[in-house]
Amino acid sequence: MKTRNPVLLALAVASLTLANVTLVGAVQAQQSERDPTRPPARFATPAAEQGQAAIEYKLKMVTVVGGRYQAVVNEHHVRVGDRLDDWRVSRIQRDRVILRRGDEVQVLSVFGELRKTEVRDNG
Repeated sequence: MKTRNPVLLALAVASLTLANVTLVGAVQAQQSERDPTRPPARFATPAAEQGQAAIEYKLKMVTVVGGRYQAVVNEHHVRVGDRLDDWRVSRIQRDRVILRRGDEVQVLSVFGELRKTEVRDNG
């Protein structure tokens, strides 16, 4: 059986220990670095917290079939009571759809963010 050089053995152990400390330090530094483009946690949405993209709903059109309103939202035909993911269609009017999820309300308008404003004729 060969005898091993205790100096070389001690040097090898010290080298491995130093490599381990350096690797652990690098991993901890990487984990503690914050992405400067990421918003603070207090602004995170539930969907973002779950790693899911928030769905943006677009109202394409509202129609009347048999005296009842129906709508097309993101290529889905919906009626009152239907579900869009975890939102429920609570009301459809001639120019909007109202979605509910618990206490949250989302109003989709055929005209998007356009608002009715009064125009004055100064002439």
